[in-house]
Amino acid sequence: MIRFSCPQCGKTLKVPEQNAGKSIVCPRCRERSPAPAAEERPLTAASPGRHGTRDLEPSQGLISGMDWRVRAAVAVVAGVGALGLLWPVLSSLWSVRGSVPDATTPWAAILVTCSVVLLLVILYGQGTSCPSCRAWWVRTKVETEFVDREVFDKGGVPFGRSLYRITYQCDSCRYKWSVSQTDEYREPIRSRQQQPRG
Repeated sequence: MIRFSCPQCGKTLKVPEQNAGKSIVCPRCRERSPAPAAEERPLTAASPGRHGTRDLEPSQGLISGMDWRVRAAVAVVAGVGALGLLWPVLSSLWSVRGSVPDATTPWAAILVTCSVVLLLVILYGQGTSCPSCRAWWVRTKVETEFVDREVFDKGGVPFGRSLYRITYQCDSCRYKWSVSQTDEYREPIRSRQQQPRG
C-alpha cells in the first residue's frame, strides 16, 4: 500500500502498489494527483535470526483474519449458544404440560453463559494473536506514533481525525508489526472575537 499526501489539500491518501504512477482523485478536494512510485522500505530486525517489522493494514473485520479452524470453532460455539437460547421455547412446544421447560431452563442458561464466555475468549485470543507465529495472547504494545491530523466539517460541526501508527511485538517469536488506528472527535469551537482588555 502506498501512502502519500494530496498536493492540493494535504489529505493522506492510500492506494494499492499496482496504482503507482496513476492519477488518483482525492475524496476531499476532488482534485487529481499522481500516486508516487512504491517505496522500498527495509525491514527492521527485531532480533538476530527473527522476523522484521512490517506494516499491516487494518483488517476488514475480526472474522476475515481468522484461520478456518478458528472460524469453525466460533461457528460451533455460537450455534450451541443459539441452541441454548431456543431450547426452552422448543421444549415447551414439545412438552405436554410444560414440565420439561422448568427442568431444562437452568441448563439452557448455563449453556448460553458458557458459550458467551468461550466466544469472548476465542475473539480476544484472535485479536491479540501474532500474525507471524499465530500464537494467542502474546501481543505487547511497543510504541504509538502520531502520523497525521485533519479537520473537516460534518453537518456544519467541526470534527478532527487523528491517525496513529501502533507497533506491537510478539512475546513468543519477537516479531514486530504496525497497524494504523484512527480517532475521530469533535473539535472545540474557539471564539473568534477576542474580548478587549481594559
